[in-house]
Amino acid sequence: MIESLLLQNFQSHKRTELKFDKGVNVIVGATDSGKTAVIRALQWLIWNKPAGTAFRSNWCETSDDTVVYVDSELEKRIDKKGVAYVYGDLELRAFGQNVPVEVERYFNMEEVNMQQQLDSPFLLSESPGKVAAFFNKVAGLDKIDTSLQKIQAQVRATNAIIKYDESFVESKSEELKTFDNLINAETDLIVLENHDKRRTIYTGALKKLQSIISDIETIDLRLDEVGKDIKAEKPVLRLLKQIERKKELSQSITNLIRITNKLKVTIEDLDSCEQITKAEQKVTKLLQLISRRSTISSDFSKFLNVVNTLQLLNKKQLKNAGNLKLLEDTWHKEFPSICPLCGTKIKIK
Repeated sequence: MIESLLLQNFQSHKRTELKFDKGVNVIVGATDSGKTAVIRALQWLIWNKPAGTAFRSNWCETSDDTVVYVDSELEKRIDKKGVAYVYGDLELRAFGQNVPVEVERYFNMEEVNMQQQLDSPFLLSESPGKVAAFFNKVAGLDKIDTSLQKIQAQVRATNAIIKYDESFVESKSEELKTFDNLINAETDLIVLENHDKRRTIYTGALKKLQSIISDIETIDLRLDEVGKDIKAEKPVLRLLKQIERKKELSQSITNLIRITNKLKVTIEDLDSCEQITKAEQKVTKLLQLISRRSTISSDFSKFLNVVNTLQLLNKKQLKNAGNLKLLEDTWHKEFPSICPLCGTKIKIK
């Protein structure tokens, strides 16, 4: 039961406090004195009606100033987030026209608990059926009627489903008779599936075998090419050794020429020497020169041998150069552009 109500900035009420007694309470007053505003404040508090903020007093700066208090415990206000019910430290929010369940339980009121000036006398102007429905609702008998109606509707729906299922089963039974030969067909299907699996296995094995044969043929071709390369490799190696030997002989000739030049200088020095004053010195020097000349003669003989060897090597080089040219032509003609052993691209200079 609501014991007190405080309206703050609600329509014509700047601050109005009402006290209620147990039982029926009647609000009386002159026209436009705010009686309807009190009823509207109670409806806004209990059922969250009306919506919006049109009931806010004209002198309010913001809608936050419009508040309705009940029994100094529960208050309802409008803030920037929407409608809020405040009960002590607890704050509840209303979404749309819905009222929080806690607020409904707090008031436990129906629209029949509130009447206005122009409403008809309670139950006296209603038909017997509506009066009986109201008392059934008060006594809880309406729940029995509602439950019976729902049960009867479910029974009718279930009977309709049963009839439909029976007809469906009957039709499917007739269709099932047309599939009596499926047992034999199923056996044939299993045999065909096994054959198909075996065919798939054999097909995969055949593809692998064809791939292996192709790889073998490719390897044979590469082996033939590698054999040709191996045959040409030995003459090339011999030719490279001869070229290296020629470089060594050329270096020896260069050294001999350097020694010859030194020898000529030494001989020129001997010829230009002054007359030795002392015979002993002349003899000693002569002996030294003879010994040195003997050494030079030996070196000169070696030089001649090297020259002869060089001439022979030059002849062999000319001959090998012709062979090298022939081998190089054969090499460029038969050697592949990609190494068959490592797969690297070969750059031929």
